Amino acid sequence: MVRRFVDSFRRKTSGNIAMITALAILPIMIMLGGVIDVVRLSAVQSDVQRALDATVLTLTNFNMDTQSTTKEDVESMFYSNVGNASAISDLDIQYSSSFETTSRTMNVSATGKIETVMLQLMGIDDLDFDAVAGAEQEIKTVEIAMVLDISSSMAGNRINNLKTASHAFLDVILENDIGNG
Repeated sequence: MVRRFVDSFRRKTSGNIAMITALAILPIMIMLGGVIDVVRLSAVQSDVQRALDATVLTLTNFNMDTQSTTKEDVESMFYSNVGNASAISDLDIQYSSSFETTSRTMNVSATGKIETVMLQLMGIDDLDFDAVAGAEQEIKTVEIAMVLDISSSMAGNRINNLKTASHAFLDVILENDIGNG
């Protein structure tokens, strides 16, 4: 009797599709939701990369009046360029910079996380990202023209002060020029 029941059960295939679909629907939904989480991660990472690029390009520009950059400068510039900072958690921005007479270099990196929505069903609460940007601006040659007033209005101490100041200026310029090749 049991044998007949088992044989009968084995031969019947009419309900298999419904059972397979019922078992597969949850993993399929989690995978589709995971794709959404990964697309969100990609969008945030792209936005962070764009903001870092804008930050380093702006802060290495020779038109900036500063000779140094603080972490507050970097973060302020970054947050003014990033689109959706509220989606990012545990954001850490690191930077290094070098400001010389004829060059400026800056490297900025950012790491952070975004909270997942569907991947939480699989125990993945957040996704990590990182981005790096660097820029260097360099002036290869600088031409300097020095105009000195040697008219009669510079008589007495004025011409001596002019000579001293112009020699000091040339010493500084030539010292830096020799150091940079």
